[in-house]
Amino acid sequence: MKKIYSIPFGSDFIDALKDFILSRSNDISRVAVVFPGKRPSLYLKRKLAEYFQKSFYAPTFFSIEEFIDYMVKQRYDDYSDIEYTDAIWLLYQSVQSLKAFDNHTLKQKGFGEFFSWGRYILDFINHLDMENVPDTKLLSLENNAKIGYDIPENINKLLMNISILREAFHASLKEQKCFTPGLKHLYSLDVIEEIDLIEFEMIFFAGLFATGEVEKKLIKTICERGKAEIVIEGNPEEWPILKQFVSHLGAGIEEIKCQTTEPASVKIYAGFDTHSEIIKAQEILKAINSKKTALVLPLSESLFPLLTFAVDRIDTKYNISLGYPFFRTSVFDLIANILNAQLTKRKGGLYSTGSYLQVLLHPFIKNLEVSENVRTLIYYIEKSLTGNIQSSISGKPFIVLDEIESAPQGKEAMNSNEHKILKELHEIFFQNIERADNLFEISVALDKSLHFILTYTPLRSYVLSGEIFREVYESLENLKHARFCRETLHSDKEENKRILCDFILYHLKTINLPFETKPIEDLEIIGVLESRSIAFDAVVMLDVNEGIMPQPKRIDPLIPLGIYDKLGIPSPEFNEEIYRYYFYRLVRSAKEVHLLYIDAEDKQRSRYIEQLLWEQEKLKKQLNVIPIEHTINKINLKPHMSMPEIKKTDIALQKIKSMVYSPSAIDNYIKCPLLFYYSNILKFEEKRFVTEDIDIMDRGNLIHRILFDTFKGFMKREIDSLHYDDILNKLREEIESSFKNKVVTGDYYLFKTLAGYKLESFLRKNIRNAPGPFIIQHLEETIRGDVTTSDGPIRFKGRIDRIDLSLHSSENMIIDYKTGNTRQYSQNILKRTDFSSIDDIHKNVESFQLPLYIFLFQQMFSVPIKDINAKLVLLKNNEEELLFEDKEGIDRESVMDMYMDGVKTVLTDLSDSSKSFKPFDDDLCDKCPFNGLCRQ
Repeated sequence: MKKIYSIPFGSDFIDALKDFILSRSNDISRVAVVFPGKRPSLYLKRKLAEYFQKSFYAPTFFSIEEFIDYMVKQRYDDYSDIEYTDAIWLLYQSVQSLKAFDNHTLKQKGFGEFFSWGRYILDFINHLDMENVPDTKLLSLENNAKIGYDIPENINKLLMNISILREAFHASLKEQKCFTPGLKHLYSLDVIEEIDLIEFEMIFFAGLFATGEVEKKLIKTICERGKAEIVIEGNPEEWPILKQFVSHLGAGIEEIKCQTTEPASVKIYAGFDTHSEIIKAQEILKAINSKKTALVLPLSESLFPLLTFAVDRIDTKYNISLGYPFFRTSVFDLIANILNAQLTKRKGGLYSTGSYLQVLLHPFIKNLEVSENVRTLIYYIEKSLTGNIQSSISGKPFIVLDEIESAPQGKEAMNSNEHKILKELHEIFFQNIERADNLFEISVALDKSLHFILTYTPLRSYVLSGEIFREVYESLENLKHARFCRETLHSDKEENKRILCDFILYHLKTINLPFETKPIEDLEIIGVLESRSIAFDAVVMLDVNEGIMPQPKRIDPLIPLGIYDKLGIPSPEFNEEIYRYYFYRLVRSAKEVHLLYIDAEDKQRSRYIEQLLWEQEKLKKQLNVIPIEHTINKINLKPHMSMPEIKKTDIALQKIKSMVYSPSAIDNYIKCPLLFYYSNILKFEEKRFVTEDIDIMDRGNLIHRILFDTFKGFMKREIDSLHYDDILNKLREEIESSFKNKVVTGDYYLFKTLAGYKLESFLRKNIRNAPGPFIIQHLEETIRGDVTTSDGPIRFKGRIDRIDLSLHSSENMIIDYKTGNTRQYSQNILKRTDFSSIDDIHKNVESFQLPLYIFLFQQMFSVPIKDINAKLVLLKNNEEELLFEDKEGIDRESVMDMYMDGVKTVLTDLSDSSKSFKPFDDDLCDKCPFNGLCRQ
């Protein structure tokens, strides 16, 4: 071959190519131009239109993949491209048919289990085919696998027979008249020997980089016939991949002389997250005057926030040319929720309540326009299931659909229309999937679900709904026609459903929404590979971080290190040079470049930025030639509104004076007066969520109930260490009884095990190792009494978990069980607290519970203070905290006087009409269940 032509970086490649083609051909209608991708052809067409200024017959344009397809279809016009999932199915059948795999685990797996490994095997065979690796080269790989690579034995056994499997797979494809990308490449080598491409006077291969072995052979064959010209971008001496390509073709290099730009003005910006990057990108785009700007996204996940917070806020027409992952869309979330409900379903039609609500509360379903009552109906179902409205279905972690349909929602039972709507929702989003036994039936059921959403929501008019739904419908249609769509993938019905749901979720995660819009606009939002061969005046690139630019090395669990080199095919490291090439051709071809990256502990800027900085410092022989601008977004940490302040109305004051207080009500007030107002005046309750786990309140109630039932048979009896075994047996019996009717989940099982361990530890300390005999006088005893203030007596009521009478000290011990390990009555509280100051009490006092219990017990039973003590039993660590430590210098009467002075201070502050309910606004606010009402 005579020459390869090179267009240097810094020039407009498409413009220079246009001039080159016109200089080589008098009739461009008989010219073919082959680019690495599709988009450069749009730019060349526009350049040609600008040149001719009239109608003209354009060249035929191909991407390299389209060109190979064009050639192969001339001979194999009855072949079709096989879907990826169907290819794995044929590969699975090939494994099943080969005796060489009789003892291999792959043959023993069902297709669902095989699929995850099949992906890697298919990709490897495709790689071998596209690089034209003959079976003779695989011989050394197979021989080494017999000796054993340092990989699992089953993979060695697979590699020992890889050529046999490849041959069987190819035979299956030929029988089905199907192409994989790899097989199509192999066939193109045979086809090129038989066709002369007479329809083209000349074929220009333009901007190709990192071509595979098959592509190189095709190009070389066409060039040797004198029907091709090759135009590359960049100097082969700077790029080993280009140099190898030129060497393979045995050609010389001639640089095309053309106008080049001055070295780009490069600016670099560091943001602290994606949104700070996007805000900075908006500022940059506003300042750019060029009508040829590329906004390059190496990470397509940034597209939607970019459109929302940057591009849609500037007055510039734009175009999107990249793929967006379907799994980032709300449609995928809905499908995932629907399938997850099946994956978490138990035998007997028991749906996980949490998974059920995830489906029903999805915005698409909540906003259905099938009836005016849908949103209200779903609201009451949620409240019933979470226990915020008490009904027959409240608090169940698993539930049958019939129970929900028959339970009243709100104050009354559902009317006939609501019942009909609910049954329809259950049918569309649950039961259709539940009845499906194969891929075809699940795909049809999902199709119906999406059709229902499109029919009864405004989503159909959303600007991106067309692309999203078109892609998901096409994917489901492909699954409905998959070769294995009616196969049962596992003999066990539940396992079969799990495999099918997992398979569909995996398949949908691989979909990219192709925003391949055709017109060329002033602003191109474009991916790195989509930008190939195109030059821009201004380039703004986001996410120039290591691991994104370049992408991380792909780990292949199938192929041992070094195998690619021995087979003579590009290794995963090859990918890094590809990204480096496309990065530098973009940077060097632009007049101004703006690079943005995220500066965080777990993220570092790309090596490409480091190299740019180093090159400039070396050139100018000074540091910090390109300063890094750290983006700072001013944030007003003050709330938009002042914290709420609620005045004490006459009605509220009347409620305050007439209510019966509990120790927990006083504790609420010292934490936050507004918390007291919400909890004890308005009676708001913290929102409860449905979960298969056990929330803190349920754990506490369960523990208290077990201890009550354990000790109630031993009340009023003298207890000592000899009773330990009897009480322990009773405890174990109550634990089993308490969990007997609970649905067994991992969390309940773990909680049961830990509860048993902690409670048995408590018994050993409390019974077996007790200092002396005692009598349990009271269990869950309700006590009442009055606290006298300047405004008169205030009624109090409390319930004490347990009261013991010690027979050796005659002391009444008030016991309160706590499932945590937080101490509340440090002796330092008494020293540092001014109990006449509500602010001081808020800062230092955790709880008045034990002092109030002692005060009310003393009033009710007329027991002297010297014979009363109280303690917290901290079950988590099996520790105890006494209220009265009886240390020298601090007597019980003084302690009680201080605490009760504090209670009176609280009550006085509470009944003061001049003081509003307002929060203290400190660290405790973060843990408040009602902080959303204060911080908006």
